[in-house]
Amino acid sequence: MKKILLLVDHENLSATTFDFVRQLNKREKIMLSGVFMPHYYYNHIFNYGVVAGEGITSFPVQEEDQQSLNDAIQVFEDFCSTNQINYKVRKDFLDFALPALKKETRFADLVILTPESFSVLGPDSFELLKNFLHGAECPCLVIPDGSDFPELNILAYDGSETAVYAMKQFCYLFPQLATNETELVYANEDQDQDIPSRNFITELASQHFPDLKLEKLRMNPKKFFSAWLRGKPNAILITGSYSRSALSEILSASFVDDILKKEALPVFIAHR
Repeated sequence: MKKILLLVDHENLSATTFDFVRQLNKREKIMLSGVFMPHYYYNHIFNYGVVAGEGITSFPVQEEDQQSLNDAIQVFEDFCSTNQINYKVRKDFLDFALPALKKETRFADLVILTPESFSVLGPDSFELLKNFLHGAECPCLVIPDGSDFPELNILAYDGSETAVYAMKQFCYLFPQLATNETELVYANEDQDQDIPSRNFITELASQHFPDLKLEKLRMNPKKFFSAWLRGKPNAILITGSYSRSALSEILSASFVDDILKKEALPVFIAHR
């Protein structure tokens, strides 16, 4: 049984995320920790410098917001009970800041969130999302609303340690999904550049992904990778993050906008 953190915006419950969790639990029983971070905490966080991780003192909860939170928790608990999911509710972030949430990730196998998890913070929400993904101490699964449960794995490979690490973490967490059709993709404009360490990565990946295909894309990944993904419905992208390679550079604002928001594609991100 794996422990999964689900970041919940209590005013915008995601049916897509709930369905994803339900299908994961059907394949292997999980323990789901619902982390409820109400808007009044969000606004307080934003005003007091969450990125810097400064201490934060909470303020009284308005009655209508408390009722909205209670209603969302009831929906969460009913969902878990109906689907026989072992769960806990975390709503005590009275001194909440990103460092506190980072500590939560240290004691979890996976975090599930949506691209909009930090959207209530306004124009800097992407930076907070990126900071969270960078600082998380366990893999993250970002699930846009409207995305489908994956039937195809896309392994974003560039030969780097982080790319291989993400691939292995995905296998360890989701062995059932590893049996899906899988494409290991390397993108480089140089037609003479072969897939890095082809023999090694083939030997490793084929042990975990029985339906594996290697593909070399002659393209600039920063410009064209998102467009290529449009032809891959019902897919999940598995990638490392924040390294210096060409493919990893697509993990930028344009990457999040084009893939997570516009493409409605789940993205699994893991890094050391």
